[in-house]
Amino acid sequence: MNRGADHTSLPGIVLWVLNLFCSEEHYEEFRGDLEEMHELRLKSSRVLAASFLIGFDALSMLRVRFRSKRSSPTTFFPIGMLRNYFNVALRSLGRHAAFSSLNIVGLSVSMAVGLILILFVRQSAQQDEFHEHADRLVRVYSDFKSSINRNNALYGTSPANLSDLMEREVPGVERAAKIRSHFRGTLVYQGTGLPLDGLYADSDLFELFSFELAWGDPATALVNPGSLILSPSEATKFFGTEDPMGKVMSVVGGRDFTVTGVLASDTYDTLFPLDAIASYSTLEAVPETREMLDTWTRSIYGSYTFALLEEGASLEAVQRSVSALIPIHFAENNHIRI
Repeated sequence: MNRGADHTSLPGIVLWVLNLFCSEEHYEEFRGDLEEMHELRLKSSRVLAASFLIGFDALSMLRVRFRSKRSSPTTFFPIGMLRNYFNVALRSLGRHAAFSSLNIVGLSVSMAVGLILILFVRQSAQQDEFHEHADRLVRVYSDFKSSINRNNALYGTSPANLSDLMEREVPGVERAAKIRSHFRGTLVYQGTGLPLDGLYADSDLFELFSFELAWGDPATALVNPGSLILSPSEATKFFGTEDPMGKVMSVVGGRDFTVTGVLASDTYDTLFPLDAIASYSTLEAVPETREMLDTWTRSIYGSYTFALLEEGASLEAVQRSVSALIPIHFAENNHIRI
């Protein structure tokens, strides 16, 4: 339908322009405004002058409409507004330099600390996930009152001989490994001494975890007292390119150790300090130490128990069975929960 066909006082050229360029949405609005303006001019001036002026009015109104359509595209990045915000921010920074610097430094430090904490938590959560049986490995935690705590607290340690009891008396446990920290001191070989930070472990360490040896047999390397496994970097520090197997080393103030193995890698993502691993039987060979290991209240601080559950075993059932060991074997330690 021709939008200008009905009765109107507007000149035909104006209606033609409106029909050609104006959208349906704004046609009636523009036309009504132009008719009012034209009728007012007809009352105060001649028809020719009024027609001439209304033509300019029509072009002016359409020009504004066209300019609005071109300058307001749909965009997700209003550049002009962002530029204005940026300029305002710069002026504000300039007027309050000291206060702004303090806020910027504080924000930067807090963000950096937050990112470091996130990375730390993420790295800790991913430790020891590379082991073949990681989905069946569990660590025993102890909830007990110590000499420095008035109330019970959760510890990542457990009684030293708990692993033996778990293998014998807890259904669902396939293997359990005994690990103890505090293998420290200065390790010496032919006058060369380096600080030592390692652990004691039995051969079940290699049954539960996917640590590999470049030298030595995992089944026998930690059997005999005085056996020692080194990391590749530690072995290189002491022996260079020599064969380290069978070399005798000593710990200052302690006993001699014979190198029975070298780990295959220095880059295991694990919570264990693997620079040096001494056989657990080294501790058990000393009567006084063996007595300490058999006493829960004395050995619970530096000992760790890891267990490999059988396929399909219920973790909750294993936990209940382990807790039930306390009143049976260690009635005097009924304040301990595992």
